[in-house]
Amino acid sequence: MYYSRCDGILTPELWGEIERTMSDFLAYDGVRQWWQTRKHWHTEEFGRVVDAIIARGDEPKAYSTYNLRETVAPQKPS
Repeated sequence: MYYSRCDGILTPELWGEIERTMSDFLAYDGVRQWWQTRKHWHTEEFGRVVDAIIARGDEPKAYSTYNLRETVAPQKPS
């Protein structure tokens, strides 16, 4: 999607949606740790985009509207 944005295929509004989603997930320590060990899978150019999002230091809030303690796992069929 990043390169679709660079090529003018993805509109700035749609890229904004992607970037906000990435920001939500990249705010979590576990995702950041994964990125540090796997960023070599991606181009340096895209890596700079992700690193810039991480550097903003956004607060984790992707799941903030859910009370995960009240979430019940689906029952397995017996």
